[in-house]
Amino acid sequence: MDIFKQTIMIQVFSTEWEITKMYVCEVVQREAVIGLDWNDFAKIARVSRPSFAVKVDDPCSWAQLTETAFDEVGKRIKGTLTDLIIVISLLKGHDILMEEAFEMSEKISVRSDEDVSYKWCLQQVEDMPGERCITIYAFEKQRATADFQVFSAYLANRTEVQ
Repeated sequence: MDIFKQTIMIQVFSTEWEITKMYVCEVVQREAVIGLDWNDFAKIARVSRPSFAVKVDDPCSWAQLTETAFDEVGKRIKGTLTDLIIVISLLKGHDILMEEAFEMSEKISVRSDEDVSYKWCLQQVEDMPGERCITIYAFEKQRATADFQVFSAYLANRTEVQ
């Protein structure tokens, strides 16, 4: 058994500028089947702080990716969670089966909280290292810091995000 085929890559981003930049690059600038845009992020960030983002890549099932991502979210919550943006990314040419979507939904519903708002994005990506990825952007109760306000103003004044 090849140990590298069993390794799940988990990345955690904890500064507001990293989280915001990642959202712009990996959500706003990509085409999606079910898409989100900058306004979805900014609307939440006006009243809640982008606290952290967790990105979990291949090579396991969607249910395992979802469970691993939510485990990481649970470890990092410091305050009151208000919103989650869940981004499901597939390598272009690959599909998600209904059974896989149902299993993923089950994992999320077990962990869901009625006080937390959820937004979804489903996208097919050409430039991913693996076949599947789930990213969760978590917002906690508290206003965004000046870093976010400056970045948001910068984006509002640009016609094209780079």
